[in-house]
Amino acid sequence: MIYVVIATTKERRGRLEKCINAVKNSTIPHSIVIYENLDGGCVLATKNAIEGIHSEILLLNDDMIVAPNCLQLLKQEYDKNFPNKDGVCQPDDNYHAGRLCSSPYCHTDVLRPFLSHYRHHCWDQEFTDVMTMKNKYVIVPEAFLDHQHFTKGASLMDKTYTMTNNTFGDDLKIFEKRKASNYADRFLQ
Repeated sequence: MIYVVIATTKERRGRLEKCINAVKNSTIPHSIVIYENLDGGCVLATKNAIEGIHSEILLLNDDMIVAPNCLQLLKQEYDKNFPNKDGVCQPDDNYHAGRLCSSPYCHTDVLRPFLSHYRHHCWDQEFTDVMTMKNKYVIVPEAFLDHQHFTKGASLMDKTYTMTNNTFGDDLKIFEKRKASNYADRFLQ
């Protein structure tokens, strides 16, 4: 089973509805897991959302709208490139152009170790860096989703963005220290 995992907040019911409706149009079977985030950042919310799941997942934010064939294309590339379920595929999110694994398709066992250290920011950059160094990162440009992030003007700044932006400085300090060590602990696993 493929799980599409979406962390959200109470104030984002409209965005969540659009996100879910898009996922429902996916061309292959899946289950949707929604986690209402009261934790103050996506890292703990994601960790809590995937607790007890041992499967392939697509991790979305509630401001992402997937194309109907996105999940199917990610699954095909994942199976082709990672038969041991040890890598990650990133769709074209119309925002980061693959430079950041912001909506990873991977196995929960691959993702879990990266859901520590940070509150909201930089976990995805560390994930991208490490998986790239391990040659386990594949960008799937034909798998499209529209990341309607406030910085693109697609939505207004809201309380959720404000709350998470307040953690950026702390997360960046952690990231810079870990990057300076070349993420050494990630290669001992």
